[in-house]
This record gives sequence, structure tokens and C-alpha cells, in this order.
Amino acid sequence: MSTRPTTRPDHAATSVRAHGTPATLGIPATPGIPATPGIPATPGIPAMPGIPATPGIAATPGIRAMPGIRATPGIRATPGIRATPGIPATPGIAATPGIAGTPGGDLPGDGTPAAGSRGTTHARLAAAPASVGDVRPAQGGDAPGDHARRHDVSALTDGHRRSSVGGRSALLRRTVPAVVALAVLAGCATPPPEPAPDPAPAVAPAATTVAQSTDVLGDLGEVLSTADAALDPAALAPRVTGPALATRTAEYVRSGVTGGAKPPTILPTDEQVLIVPQTTQWPRTQLVVTEQPDDLQAPRILVLQQAAPREQYKLWGWARMAPGVSMPATAEPSTGSAVLAPDAQGLVVTPADALAQYADVLANGAGSAYAATFAPDPFRAAIEAARAAMVAGVESAASATETYTPDAAPVVALATADGGAIVVGQMTTVSTVTLTVAGGTIPIQDPFYAALTGTQSAATAFARTYTDVLVMYVPPADSGAPVQVLAAEHAVTAASAS
Repeated sequence: MSTRPTTRPDHAATSVRAHGTPATLGIPATPGIPATPGIPATPGIPAMPGIPATPGIAATPGIRAMPGIRATPGIRATPGIRATPGIPATPGIAATPGIAGTPGGDLPGDGTPAAGSRGTTHARLAAAPASVGDVRPAQGGDAPGDHARRHDVSALTDGHRRSSVGGRSALLRRTVPAVVALAVLAGCATPPPEPAPDPAPAVAPAATTVAQSTDVLGDLGEVLSTADAALDPAALAPRVTGPALATRTAEYVRSGVTGGAKPPTILPTDEQVLIVPQTTQWPRTQLVVTEQPDDLQAPRILVLQQAAPREQYKLWGWARMAPGVSMPATAEPSTGSAVLAPDAQGLVVTPADALAQYADVLANGAGSAYAATFAPDPFRAAIEAARAAMVAGVESAASATETYTPDAAPVVALATADGGAIVVGQMTTVSTVTLTVAGGTIPIQDPFYAALTGTQSAATAFARTYTDVLVMYVPPADSGAPVQVLAAEHAVTAASAS
């Protein structure tokens, strides 16, 4: 967190009364960033299209497992073709069944035997009836080859049973060849081929198509229109989140207490440029450079984010483009721009360091060790001017401080065509005026601040919290170019009095 005596945009003039003598505490209103005629964004350089993934080998529906062999997961059998039945039994001996496939072979991984089949079935020897004609299918009407045949031993009479040792020996002699034949058959069977896995794509796909992004913007426009008309923050929930929700909610308060004199920020949803991430991970964040608003202010950069696969894209934040700024070239939205890690190398500074170092520059100006890393920008100039005016306004009756705390990691960093990155991050600015003389008060005359604090004066200190959204261009390391602030938003979202 960077701290410095401060001034702030959007500060209403405030007076400090000390010992009955009013001392003007000039807290200037935050100067808006001057509107710039719409600066068309440099069109993205088309990227090589992603190599389509080789389709996986589709499983043939319905193939049952060969007897005694586990079916290969994912390969089904041709409908109607059943497993090869076992070798028929020698007369007088129970038919040896085909050995049914292990459960789960019909449907890969489901662990359930196919209809009409059992799990692993073992051949059984039973007392032989007087004639082969007594052999019949097992109970339950199982299809041939799915179950072992068996004798209905309970139906045999004493006169039909063999009692001689010689008869039993002959029975065993005839059984052995049949069992051996089955074992040889199972051992010689050729296992089905293993399916080839789908190859991984050479590059991740674009997170959305152009049509999908356009649909998201259309829905966002409708939600904003409905909520703005009613000044109802609850109506924003389907499509607005994060800093955008906090800022819009505060703007509804300001609009309400000023009778519409200070309406919510105009947010066009017609795009000039789409910058879509090339990723298979979440959260997914894409940027939209809007058309110029009707009031001729600068175009906005909308930050849209999808937090999880089943969530909708929502407006996470927005920032006003600085005058004279051109967007760096990025990949076509149909291809997508690579998402970079917060500590990505090959840049003038890493995406995370860009935010931290810029906060230090805001606090210390030319005295910052990182001042030469950043090009001059209108946002920093406005912050410094407002801070100087606030410090001068309090004179000896109070002290003024301001802190700048960036989030630990950027929201997103997207690769540019030249090897650089567009970095989006959030920063919190707290501007505080604290009385230094006994008996003084700080009147809170601005109806917006009075509504946020719930009071019209502070006995000790008055603080305003700003939610900032920053969009920067970080050049490649070998370019020798400084980091440039492309767009920024600086809005009061809370206030307190003590």
C-alpha cells in the first residue's frame, strides 16, 4: 500500500471550524478525464487459426464382449450381434456356457452388465440325465450365450440317476476335453483394439464467438437500462458484479439525492473492438472497447468476466479511455488472445508488478523509484492535482492523506500482437482528512457524501473510499518503451465520518 498526503477528484468543498473560526478545507471535486473523440482501436492482427482437434474414435454401438474377454471400454458392438456361445456339451453333460463378459464392458465405466447377461459365469458339472434332451436353458429366459445351461436336477427320479462308478468315470472323461477346448479358445482369442485418445489441440480456443459476445452485450444493455431507470441495484445482479456493481450502486445513491442532476455513467454496449481470451480455464475475462457515448465522452473499456462454467458473463468493471490513446493490436476475436500469468516474463515488468509499481508512482510522483517505467498519463495528473488542492485547502486545521492499494494480482493479462500485454487491475484509494485542532468539525455539505456517511458533519475525520479500475499496456521487454495507462475509472463507492 502506497501512502501520501493527498488530493482527490470528486471532493466537494469542505470547511473546518476550529475555535469558532471557520477554516476553508478545500476538497476539490474530482476532475473528470476530458472526453476524447472516439479513437478507433487499432484492429487486431489475425492470428493463425487454432489446429482443430482430431476427432476421437467413436465407439461402435452395442458390441458385447467376447466370452471370457473384458470388453474394451468405449467400443460398443453392432446391434443384434451376441457373444459367441460356449462349445456345446458332450451328450449327457451340462452344456458349458459362453463365459459372459465382465460387468461394465457394454457401457464403458458404468459397472453394469448388459441386459440379459451376468457377471463372470463359471461352467458347472451336474449329474447327467438319462438323455440329452433334458438339457434346457436356465431359468429367466436368458438369451443363448448369456447364461450357462443347467440340468433341472430336482426333476430327476431315482431311476434316472447313475449309481455306478464306471458311469461317473465316463462322465468325467467326456467333460475334460470340452473344458480344455474352451480354455484354448479363450486363450487364442484376439483382443479388440484399444481406442486412440483424442489429441490435445495445439492452442486453446477462443472463450466465446463474436456472436456470443454480442449477445452478452445485448443482455447487459437491457439489464443496465432497466436498473438505471429504477435506480435499483438489485436489478443489476444478473449481469453486473465486482467493482462495476459497487460503482453503479453508489451512482444510484448520488443520482437519487441530487434529483438526477448527477446521473449514472453512460455505458454504451456497442463494440468497436472485442478482445477475447484464448483459454479453457475459468474465470474468463474479455475486454470490449465501446463506441463513443452520445455525450461525446471518451469510449469505455468494458471488462466482462465469467466466473465459472455455469455462470453468465457479467460486467466486472469499466474504465474511460485516456485522450490520445490508441489500443495496441491484438488477435482476432475468433482466434483469441493468450492469457498471461501474473508473473509472466518477457515484459518490461510483470503484470502484477505493473499495478504495484504504478501505485507507488501515484503516491510518490517523480520521487518514486519506478517513475521512469511509466509514461505520463491524464489519470495520474488528475490525481496529483486534486491531492495538492486538498492539502492546501486544509491548511493548519487538519491533515490530508491518501493511500493507494492495488489488488495482489491483476484481473487479467492478455497478450498483444507485438509480444506485450494488456493488463487490467483494481486499486482502492482512501482519501482522509483528519482534524488537528481541538473543538473543530468537518461539515459534510455534499448530499452524496452525507447520504453515504449518514451524517452532515464529522468531529474527528472524514474519509472517502474510491474504487479504481486500471487498464495498462505493458510493452515487451526488448522494446525500451514505458508502460502506458490506456484507461482508468476513479469513483467514490463509500464514505465514513468519525
